[in-house]
Amino acid sequence: MKEEKLRASELLEQNVKQIARVQHRSLAQIAKEMGISAPSLTHLLKGNPQLDRIQKIADTLNVPISALFRDVNSIEGVLFVNGVAKIIRSKNDLETISSNQLKVKVGSQLKIGG
Repeated sequence: MKEEKLRASELLEQNVKQIARVQHRSLAQIAKEMGISAPSLTHLLKGNPQLDRIQKIADTLNVPISALFRDVNSIEGVLFVNGVAKIIRSKNDLETISSNQLKVKVGSQLKIGG
């Protein structure tokens, strides 16, 4: 199955919600700190906000703007299995490495920090 790239607005909305969850904050709290209503923040996240509004969201979340547009579903890197480097460019690449080699089950709950 071919994975679709998320649009910038989808990434923005998804990442703001994820960051808010990690910070144990609601969108309503974030909106209040920004000086706007919760519906206004939702409208911003679903629309095409101007750069100054995106910067305000990033500042309120205390993250760089780039964190708001990272594709959290992308995986890229090198995994060493029994001393052999395996290049990982997608979740599919990671899943094709046999679970015997890794001695762990690779599943949808795998999180890779970066």
